[in-house]
Amino acid sequence: MNGKKELEKHFYLLRGLPGSGKSTLAKSLRGKQGQIFSTDDFWDLGNGFDCNRLTEAHQWNQRRSYAAFDARIPVIIIDNTNLTLKEMRGYLNHINKALDEGYTVSIREAETDWALDANACFNKTTHNVPLKTIELMLGKYKRDIKVKDIICQHK
Repeated sequence: MNGKKELEKHFYLLRGLPGSGKSTLAKSLRGKQGQIFSTDDFWDLGNGFDCNRLTEAHQWNQRRSYAAFDARIPVIIIDNTNLTLKEMRGYLNHINKALDEGYTVSIREAETDWALDANACFNKTTHNVPLKTIELMLGKYKRDIKVKDIICQHK
């Protein structure tokens, strides 16, 4: 033994409406050596939001966050809306890799009092998401999705 204690490894898949508090939750989970991966970062690279590039943006985020396992990042956090089981399926390979690499895998929902209040989320979002869009997203949002739901859906 080299005397170094191995860091606990965590993979978090966050979910919630824009403005619900996901990014604040992500920062609280990150610690000193964790990394947060959000598809929103794609738009911050000067790409500007373009709904026609949404699939590209999600694939970009999936590739760079998957690479975090090889970089041995101890805490990997996906900070996206992940409204439905179908949307979360894009991270199945991440979940399998995390489990293979000894990470604890958790799905976490925004924990704020307003997490499911479209008006409050609209007032708090930093991404200028229209209220109508947040209301539509809330209508699609499925509560209490578990890791096993994602894994079993693919068998």
